[in-house]
Amino acid sequence: MPLLGTLVAAALAWGGGGGTSDSLSGVVTDRAGHPIAGAVVVVSELHRVALTGPDGRFVVPDVPAGRYFVIARRIGYSPAAHQVTTGATALKIALEPATLFVEPVTVTATREPAAELASPLPGAALSEEGLRRDATVSLAHALEALPGIRTLSTGGQIGKPVIRGRRLALEHVVGMLAQGESVEAVLEDCPWLEREDVLACLEYAYRAIVNEYYWPLLSETAT
Repeated sequence: MPLLGTLVAAALAWGGGGGTSDSLSGVVTDRAGHPIAGAVVVVSELHRVALTGPDGRFVVPDVPAGRYFVIARRIGYSPAAHQVTTGATALKIALEPATLFVEPVTVTATREPAAELASPLPGAALSEEGLRRDATVSLAHALEALPGIRTLSTGGQIGKPVIRGRRLALEHVVGMLAQGESVEAVLEDCPWLEREDVLACLEYAYRAIVNEYYWPLLSETAT
């Protein structure tokens, strides 16, 4: 019986004297203050990981009271480390852009954005609604708005759609057709193209103007 009493007393002492826990929260931004989504935030000593949301915010729950090193990283930025104490005000981490040299990457577009858990890599979606709302001067400018994306465009075809990356602008093909050239003449002038490429140019042009309305100017008739 004394042994049982000792065990109960020890259990009560352990349960009542355990360390308290809290959470670590904050926001990750770039140097201009724009939120960075998909950044990886690591509590170094605990090996705990969190991802920032679209607003750049993160929360690491149930962290034992104490001081920890928090490291934030995102592709396209230099990592940043801060020492914080649990229970303190929300942590603000600003990441500096960094040049990243990688092997050539093939980018594949899909009609629907992939589910976040379906890919081992962080991703971002550029919606049709977002393109219409922002009305940027080119696709490159729209891509720049995505977290961690930096584009480098040079040459006379900046922002112009091209046919299968061959540096031939869609406007060249549509222009030939508008001048009365036949599809066969276009294929003869550009032998690396296929008939489907020319038809794709026409479909692109159709989709670009399908929601546009043009009202002819009525000239005043002399009386």
